[in-house]
Amino acid sequence: MFWRKLIVVSVLLLSLLILFSISIRTKEASIPPIGSFLSPFTGFWQQSECPWNFRNDEIVGAATKEPIEIIFDDRLVPHVFANNNEDVAYAQGYLHAKYRLFQMDIAVRSASGNLSEILGEKTLQFDLETRRKGFGLGAENRLQAWQKSKDFALVEAYTKGVNAYIECLKPQQYPLEFKLLNYSPEPWTPLKTAYMVMAMSRTLCSKETDIASSNTLAKLGKDTFDLLFPEWNPKQSAIVPSDQSTFVIPKAGKTVVDSNAVGYYPYKSLQTPDEGIGSNNWAVAGSKTASGHPILCNDPHLDLSLPSIWFEAQYTTPEFSTYGVSIPGIPFNLIGFNEYVAWGSTNVSQDVLDWYKIRWTNEEKTAYYFDQKSVPVSYRVETIKVKGSADVVDSVKYTTWGPVVYSQADNSYKDLAMHWLALEEPMQNDLSTFFDLNRAKNYTEYEAAVRAYHSPAQNLVFASKSGDIALRVSGQLPLKRKEQGRFIEDGSVSSNRWQGFIPQLANPEIMNPPRGFVASANQHSTTPDYPYYYNGDFDDYRGRILVRSLTQMGGIKVEDMMQLQQNNHSIEAEEALPAMLMNLDRTGIDESWEARLGKLRKWNYSFDADIIEPILFDLWYTKIYDLTWDELNPGPDSIPLLKPESWRTIALLYEQPNSIFWDIQKTYKKEVASDIVLEAFRQANNQLDGLLKADKKLSWYKYRKSKINHIARIPAFSIDQIVNGGYKNALNAMKEKSGPSWRMVVELGPETNAYGIYPGGQSGNPGSRFYSNMVSDWEKGKYNKLVMTRDKDRLREKALLTILIKPAN
Repeated sequence: MFWRKLIVVSVLLLSLLILFSISIRTKEASIPPIGSFLSPFTGFWQQSECPWNFRNDEIVGAATKEPIEIIFDDRLVPHVFANNNEDVAYAQGYLHAKYRLFQMDIAVRSASGNLSEILGEKTLQFDLETRRKGFGLGAENRLQAWQKSKDFALVEAYTKGVNAYIECLKPQQYPLEFKLLNYSPEPWTPLKTAYMVMAMSRTLCSKETDIASSNTLAKLGKDTFDLLFPEWNPKQSAIVPSDQSTFVIPKAGKTVVDSNAVGYYPYKSLQTPDEGIGSNNWAVAGSKTASGHPILCNDPHLDLSLPSIWFEAQYTTPEFSTYGVSIPGIPFNLIGFNEYVAWGSTNVSQDVLDWYKIRWTNEEKTAYYFDQKSVPVSYRVETIKVKGSADVVDSVKYTTWGPVVYSQADNSYKDLAMHWLALEEPMQNDLSTFFDLNRAKNYTEYEAAVRAYHSPAQNLVFASKSGDIALRVSGQLPLKRKEQGRFIEDGSVSSNRWQGFIPQLANPEIMNPPRGFVASANQHSTTPDYPYYYNGDFDDYRGRILVRSLTQMGGIKVEDMMQLQQNNHSIEAEEALPAMLMNLDRTGIDESWEARLGKLRKWNYSFDADIIEPILFDLWYTKIYDLTWDELNPGPDSIPLLKPESWRTIALLYEQPNSIFWDIQKTYKKEVASDIVLEAFRQANNQLDGLLKADKKLSWYKYRKSKINHIARIPAFSIDQIVNGGYKNALNAMKEKSGPSWRMVVELGPETNAYGIYPGGQSGNPGSRFYSNMVSDWEKGKYNKLVMTRDKDRLREKALLTILIKPAN
């Protein structure tokens, strides 16, 4: 009996040991080996962090030229002291890997189409689309340009720093996400840094509406299309006003023939960046500030994630000292300040991705017509590793324009080739732009740095202690004929190429303007009198409130700029609501809703966190918009169509209340604006009634449902609810998943007075108290003092720990 029990127990124990040592796969997920994951020696317990004990470290035998000292302050911000530029880059790579290794790995996998290697078949279509859109080619071309520059040594030093940290890791020290997904970190390469820039390009310059615009033009005709989709809002506040521009106008390029590829394209659209991804930056001259010194501000609006997209640090050499934020995976501070100047960026938002209709010469689609000749396609073979499945091999066709993303009848963008600036080789090492900004001392050095920049185009703002302020639209911008790139182009003729690039001397720039400030918020770069055509996705409201506010302000203090960054006022609501109320027939509404209407009339158009008025406005206006443009909703055939911009819809409410556009297609009645406004008001109030039944204390922040997701969408490592105000068209551009990812205010007096914060923490480890420790203060509108100093003793007073990195000899 004893032996029988012993055998049964032994079998059960052996079974458990085997079960705990293997990965379990289901249709939805892959579970890591439970034994190793739960092990106190190698599992997730290793991610716990003692909150009061940070151990100093000394690393000997590093691939550096000289010793490096890193002093961490009480927020885990590293202050790096090195004696040369390569060692600074090495230290930055080491720190990025130490605190953000999984973030770097998952971002590169997303940009290179390698997610399926760790996540399985559920990400295969995403990887296929990434490969088919040429991300690999783009990264290789960018790396090729970098390798021609002397500054490539800095990229190599950064890479060595990343790998120095990876090589010292034991499996029990892997970041938690590697253990959850049951894989190991791989060595870093300069190509991976190039993929990180491609990831930025996907977010910032892959927006396009070519198919939707072509379909809408075919559906409505040219006259109606032009009426509903003008490219310039007459109320727009351009970044560079026509009377304050400093650019030089070289001879314009020649005009080429119009495209003959107009028609219907009944395919679903590819994934594009979210609406409202943008940023604000500005600089005010000393003539407008209380101190008499310039103040520079920047708050880039991006997807909010944990860990944060940004990593904060100071880097100091005998030549320069710089403080700011970088993106793990990319060397140098992208936004920040040094002992002489400050700089920041917003997205230019011009369209640099166009689609071309390919006319095949054979059924196999192996050749295409180009200037009346048959040209063979080239192929790029993409091999995707898929966890738990066989490799997937895909041959992507390339034309003179770029990749043919799909050629099958049942796929998106059939027989269209993609021409995207991000796939082209830069004319020089554009990473040098940010290295040069980190050590710039004056306007001349700033301008030289930003002229080297390639893509994605950025509005780079500048201020200096000498009193200069400036803003330049930086990057290579396509030289196009009028409306080129709005619609599908005919790919069979070379005359439809871009005519090169807008000359650098003609890139819009503004310096020390009489109005005393420069400002950008993703609005149009210039007024329509600018001699070069460009198109894109431009903001219509944030730039206007920014320019209006700065124009009215004087005696500006740092605190005023902080408040402006968090301004919740919406010009969209300011202009739309009076038109909505003007067209509302009050005799047709329920008396129980009158109180709400009274609140709306008194509302100040500010999307504050704890009030209900923004909810009713948002519901009401959204329903007006949807009812009005019902004829442009995608039908069962899924033909993508454009809808007019918000400002155009509001203008119609004021100017054409009896227009045919108000008619609802599915009714027999010929509706006018008042009918739409009343019906939308009823629907909005009914929906609000239902929301209030579920939550009697409903307010704007609850309705907006802003959150900060973990980068791998792990709920336990995410924050489900952000309690603050803000709106997509306010300066405080909060949305469900995006918002101000870094707020910075820098006053450039004799002593730099700088503040900043981002919604996250320095560490990517969910077990660290520095994982999300700044979210609460960011949520409340608070800032951290940014201390840039060469005084090591001052830093050591509150230091958490120190790391010494020593070379091999």
